[in-house]
Amino acid sequence: MASVQQAHDTNQLSDKEKAAIEEAMKEAESSFLARKNNNKNSKGLSEDKSVYVTGILKNLYPEYIYLDSCGDYAPWRGWFWDEPPNKIDVNGIGAFAFRAVKDFPRSVCKSKIVFSSKSNPSLGWLLAWDKRDKINQVYVEAGTLDRLKEMSDFAIENKLYQSGNISRYWDSDTGASAAAEIREHDDYTAFIVATFDQFHGIPQQS
Repeated sequence: MASVQQAHDTNQLSDKEKAAIEEAMKEAESSFLARKNNNKNSKGLSEDKSVYVTGILKNLYPEYIYLDSCGDYAPWRGWFWDEPPNKIDVNGIGAFAFRAVKDFPRSVCKSKIVFSSKSNPSLGWLLAWDKRDKINQVYVEAGTLDRLKEMSDFAIENKLYQSGNISRYWDSDTGASAAAEIREHDDYTAFIVATFDQFHGIPQQS
């Protein structure tokens, strides 16, 4: 079984990850503001009190990565306003928007995304999040795609509950790594950024 390096605070992120996340956070905010200003239904973003997240995925892996799956069923709650792209270029970004369903007494915005490569063995990167009221949690995991797909959704949900607003994962067997942050904009809106990469040897932190 792979040994891993996990972290839940910014001090454990590499300089490369920190820079990529900060840059992508600006993209997430710009995407949200553009949607709010241009979408005919933008009024609902602020008045119906539904929880809403805008996400940016940054591909630091030196090959294209491809969307493998999304969280469509329980325990995941909500729907993709804008679905993540099917492919993200090298050093490229992919955006998505996800909106909660209304569950009394709160709106729940919780889902996952899995991306993969075409390498052998195929690598995989997982991002999961939970945004509702004052809750802002994110979880990432990386490694072989087969291992990620063998995890049940409820196992992923449990790991998500134990995480915080920052998550980082490095798989020593494959070198696959992922880092993410969820940043609250207000009680009903958050920005999510995740980076997907691969490198061998212990990742360097500042």
